[in-house]
Amino acid sequence: MVILATEGLTKNFGGLRATDSLNLAIEEGKLTSVIGPNGAGKTTLFNLITGMIRPDAGRVVFRGEDITRLPVYQVVRRGISRSFQVINLFNELPLYENVWLGVQAQQGHGSEVFTDAFALSAVKAETERIIGEIGLAGKEDTPVKGLSYGDRRILEITVALTAKPALLLLDEPMSGLMSEDRKRIAAFIKQLASRLTLLVVEHAMDVVLSISDHIVVMHQGRLLAQGTPEEIRANVQVQEAYLGGQHVMA
Repeated sequence: MVILATEGLTKNFGGLRATDSLNLAIEEGKLTSVIGPNGAGKTTLFNLITGMIRPDAGRVVFRGEDITRLPVYQVVRRGISRSFQVINLFNELPLYENVWLGVQAQQGHGSEVFTDAFALSAVKAETERIIGEIGLAGKEDTPVKGLSYGDRRILEITVALTAKPALLLLDEPMSGLMSEDRKRIAAFIKQLASRLTLLVVEHAMDVVLSISDHIVVMHQGRLLAQGTPEEIRANVQVQEAYLGGQHVMA
């Protein structure tokens, strides 16, 4: 079943067409990766889906509802969350408080001055559960700026998960990671894919080919190809447009 669709999605920045009549259908329960050369329109696509920018034409449909004109917070409430290429956390605050703030907002206490003790206990329990689940127990009091880059990446994805999304968008989760951390984050993402729908923008082709159920290839704002990792690996058009004719996907 399709959980998200874009229909004729078009966005211009001056004379540059970042997305060009883009039609996509994202299957629920699948890990779909979006690849393409720099400037292909991948991050613009994410920004359009999440309401950070508005399209010039076309629409975004999530679970049968047109969400094209909704503000970001309403898109999140409907079940879409995202991480960013540049890690976006409260660097001066401890790991625990970063997760706490996400859980508190999800449970509906984000703007309250006074919150009853029972509600705070529920936030505390959920925060502790999440930290234990992601393998960062024992680091609760560590300021984010003192964590390893891999830990920060996992934490950022986790904060996005506190919104309890049905669809999670990850924008270049391997960016800046060394080899061991790449393996760790790839395994973490694969684990997440067992329980929710993921849409991932990524340049690390070894990771894309190993974790994806489906791959979408963009080129100059358009859909160039889509298919299984095996089909994309063998696609000559993809190799020419994305890899400059170098058959490194073989």
